[in-house]
Amino acid sequence: MAAAAETRPADASAAEAAEAEAAPAPAAAPSSAADSLPPTRWAERGVGQVRLLVPSGASGASSVPRLVMRVENVGRLILNEPLLPSTAPAVRASDTSVRLALVSTELTPHTYLLRVKMPAEAEALLRMINEHIPNKD
Repeated sequence: MAAAAETRPADASAAEAAEAEAAPAPAAAPSSAADSLPPTRWAERGVGQVRLLVPSGASGASSVPRLVMRVENVGRLILNEPLLPSTAPAVRASDTSVRLALVSTELTPHTYLLRVKMPAEAEALLRMINEHIPNKD
């Protein structure tokens, strides 16, 4: 399934995502240390095929499903993250996009927005990701 991937740090909220896509927010005086951080923006990562790699019959760390995506025609890896039991379920951000928060192998959280062409593709992607998130034991 072809998709466009965008990412930003996970500490930004969904409201900030909508503001980042609409228009820059007006400047305001910071009231705390968290407010003094620069606003985050979605960064285009590229367009390519999204693959959900599900290991068969393995146990241990290698048995965790992974989302993998490479840039079309170039092959540069832009998404290679495990679906851990602590992964929050993916949500539908719009008719043609799915938003999910993943923890990278360096233990840093990132929020990804995967955009597809058709609403049916977004629904299928959402369903497959959420079905393969391991249960917490």
